[in-house]
Amino acid sequence: MKRAIALLLLSVGGCAHSATVPPPARAPDPEQTGGQLVADLLMGAHGPVQRPALVKYVGAVGARVARASGRPQGWQFRVTDDPTPGAHSLPGGTVLVSRGALLQLDSEAELAAVLAHEIAHGVMGHTLLAKTAVPEHGSEGTSRAAAVDADEERQADALAVRAVERAGYAPAAVGRALSALSRGVIHQCHARGARSDCDTARDEDDPHPSMPARLARVALLAGPGGGEIGRTRYLEQIQGLALGGAEATVQSGRFHSVGGLSFAIPPGFAPALSGNVLNAKALDAELSIVRLSGALLRDATRAALCSAPYVAREAGGRRALIGTLGGDDAQRVALVDDRASVHVVAVSGPSRDLVLDRVLESVRRIDSGAGPRLAIVRAPKRMRFTDFLRERCPGTDPALARSLNGLDDGAVVEPDHPLKCATK
Repeated sequence: MKRAIALLLLSVGGCAHSATVPPPARAPDPEQTGGQLVADLLMGAHGPVQRPALVKYVGAVGARVARASGRPQGWQFRVTDDPTPGAHSLPGGTVLVSRGALLQLDSEAELAAVLAHEIAHGVMGHTLLAKTAVPEHGSEGTSRAAAVDADEERQADALAVRAVERAGYAPAAVGRALSALSRGVIHQCHARGARSDCDTARDEDDPHPSMPARLARVALLAGPGGGEIGRTRYLEQIQGLALGGAEATVQSGRFHSVGGLSFAIPPGFAPALSGNVLNAKALDAELSIVRLSGALLRDATRAALCSAPYVAREAGGRRALIGTLGGDDAQRVALVDDRASVHVVAVSGPSRDLVLDRVLESVRRIDSGAGPRLAIVRAPKRMRFTDFLRERCPGTDPALARSLNGLDDGAVVEPDHPLKCATK
């Protein structure tokens, strides 16, 4: 599947146009195009959040912070439907923030802090390929690259504190935002039950400095300075967002994609999920299915097959194109169009044609159902947080509530204080 996706990306614009079509008056900026493509990749199977008012709000906060950063123009702020808390700064001025991050944050100032950190990476050129000058081979090269990455994170934190303060927000929100995102990541780690050291474990390729040291440094930089918080209007914007969800599953011999399509896994294939990508192996064949979203990736899927023989057929009421990528006859690929996205089904092995045909015949639309959503509930009186959850948020997972609100069970909630709960 990695090879199939790589060939899709290389094929963007790969179909020859008629000589009568005039060339564009202005060539596209390669950095912006690259950033857009990477954004589509990071959106992955999740796609964008379908809340225009919220996306506009995030863009307005980002523009306010950008004006205070020294580079006010050329930014695009996008909200992904990814439930994992995170944000990314990409080449060309694209900043992504996930639904999972918005749920964890508690104020407009904290949102400004996250966007300011990613803007800082762009302003200082951290999204470019300058780090290719650092040798990557061997332990010395790896440690040097890690040192560069950690230093860039410290630089971005420092610039974020300054930009947040210049934009009129409370600079201490930078530290609160970092803590909120960290809580969300730890909560999801525990919820998945994948490891027992969620509170202290770090991925080997995590470039960020350790959280305690990072928070201490940010607190020192922020100082006692005051500023705008914007908690009420922020909570109004994120109310009703979906909690969790948007995860692919394998159930009863079928792969249920995030995009609402379901595919049968042929007998004899052992399925394995990696995020929202299905990989399944049999004795003589391999099957992979992934959903790609984003305009550039959709264009890539059309371009990928147009220069080689392909056939079109119906799959679950949707148009499917079947062919090969890059002349690789050992792999058959089907692109199942689903309006705003495309599912790529790739099969290799001697029985590839038979397997692919069976998978396409099995395509069905599924209803993912209405999962829990974020509700903002006010405390009726002064009470302990655990009592608030029992009385005002019945059915809300206590661990999720602690993560979203940053409160322990014994914390005291003041009257009329708004808190995050889950509701159907």
